[in-house]
Amino acid sequence: MTRKIIMRSGVYSPDVSVGSIMTVTKEHSNGNVEATLDGSGEDIKWFVSAKCFDEYTPETPTLWRDMTDAEKGALLLANHEGKVIEFNNGSDPWITLSGDFDWMRQHAYRIKPEPKVKAVTRHAGSENIWTWTLIRGGADTHRITFNTIDGKPDCDSIKMELL
Repeated sequence: MTRKIIMRSGVYSPDVSVGSIMTVTKEHSNGNVEATLDGSGEDIKWFVSAKCFDEYTPETPTLWRDMTDAEKGALLLANHEGKVIEFNNGSDPWITLSGDFDWMRQHAYRIKPEPKVKAVTRHAGSENIWTWTLIRGGADTHRITFNTIDGKPDCDSIKMELL
C-alpha cells in the first residue's frame, strides 16, 4: 500500500507547503521520509522531517444512499442547471457522467470541481542551462514559466525568457 503524508508545518518551496499531499518513496529509521509531491507532474524527491507531516488518509466519498436530502437536492439542482456531475463506484479517479443517468444508491456523486491552475517558474544559468531550480540565483540567465492544471503541465502556457 502506498503511504501518503500531509504537510502540517515547514515550507520547502513555493510548491511544498502546509496542506500539500505527498507520496512517500523512502522511509528512514528516524521517522524522516523522502517523498514526491502529488499532482505536481514532477519526480522531485523531497526530504521531509518527521516533525513536519502527519499521515494522510483520503476522505471516503458519501454514497447516494447515505446522503442527506439537502445533499441530494444540491446534486439534482446542479445536474438540472447543466453542471458536470461525476460518480465514484469505489474506483479512483472520479468518472464524468453525461446524458441521462440513474442515481444509484451504491455510488457516490459530486459536482465536478473547478480545475486548479498553478503557475510554476524555474531558473537556470548559462553555466548549466539544463539544471532548472526553484529559487533564482545570482548567475541565472534564463527563466521558464508554465501553468499546471490539476498538477499536469499546460504545454500551451510555456514561456522561456532571457534574463
